[in-house]
Amino acid sequence: MNGGEKVLVVDDDEDVRATIRQLLETLGYAPIEAADGDAAIALLKEERPDVVILDYAMPGMDGAELARRAKDIHPGIPVIFASGFAEERAIKKAVGPDVPLLHKPFQLAEMAELIEQRLKHPAR
Repeated sequence: MNGGEKVLVVDDDEDVRATIRQLLETLGYAPIEAADGDAAIALLKEERPDVVILDYAMPGMDGAELARRAKDIHPGIPVIFASGFAEERAIKKAVGPDVPLLHKPFQLAEMAELIEQRLKHPAR
């Protein structure tokens, strides 16, 4: 793919968002960004990205709640968590054992492969 698909990046850390944005642009995707769950929900009400990459541990609304609300707004939207190893158990407990997870720090190839999988098979 990589035909300019929109990828929503949600992370409260501005540097992390900027890094992911640059990686996505390198891969040919069109990133859009939100600094928190509320901003992401507002964006999701305006448009439907092809994939959502989000952090789990954020102030206010955590990633699990945001993922549920994103799927309420856009059923079937592919979601990928990008988080630290310490949060993996909490993510799997909150969202399920098959949740796609990028462990920070991750490599460009890892992100590219996971996005491609989610675009081809959104329900997984």
